[in-house]
Amino acid sequence: MLIPGQEILPAAIMAGAVLLVGGAVVWQYFAEKKRREDLAAAALRLGLEYRADDPGLARETFSGFPLFCQGRNRQFSNVLRGRLDADAEVLVFDHSYVTGSGKNRHTCRQSAAAFRAPRLALPAFELRPENILHKVGGLFGYQDIDFDASPGFSSKYLLRGKDEPAVRGLFDAAVLNHFELHPGWRVEGQGEWLVVCREGRRVAAEDLRTFLDEAKTTFCAFRNRGR
Repeated sequence: MLIPGQEILPAAIMAGAVLLVGGAVVWQYFAEKKRREDLAAAALRLGLEYRADDPGLARETFSGFPLFCQGRNRQFSNVLRGRLDADAEVLVFDHSYVTGSGKNRHTCRQSAAAFRAPRLALPAFELRPENILHKVGGLFGYQDIDFDASPGFSSKYLLRGKDEPAVRGLFDAAVLNHFELHPGWRVEGQGEWLVVCREGRRVAAEDLRTFLDEAKTTFCAFRNRGR
């Protein structure tokens, strides 16, 4: 026999769950709308062109970059585009992708800056902060290009690339010193493109200028090498 009101409880729980999920969806919609508006305004202040989305980035420009080959449902949005100077183009954008499923589903969102300079001529490489899993992987042959002359860099970063001699040549003393002084960045390069980000972090509109200035410093470390 049902206790009076007992049959109402499951329905109430379900209704509460629906309201909670619906509220989260609505909150996310308005948060993303405000982000688009704030970034569009920031782009105007910085003299950059703004687009809400640019799917061609994934298909045409960054398809070979490991950073943008993770997960599924990959999207590029909030794309700011302009010129750094006469010789270089700059883009700043949000990138997202999904991993896992069900209760383990997770959407990773991050901001990145990309610089294009035809004279860069970079060998393909990826650089990221080194963690304990990378160190363990190194014991089993996972590639990590280290520099005996720069133990500070080698202890902080994992560096990989198919053409190891070319990558070693790219990371001269000035570039190594730059990353020793500026830890925590993920950087990938290939040909005329260099991509810089703090993996898993999105940049607030009010911090966009600072992020762009810091990313530009990394780009200049590569562009000015050997000078």
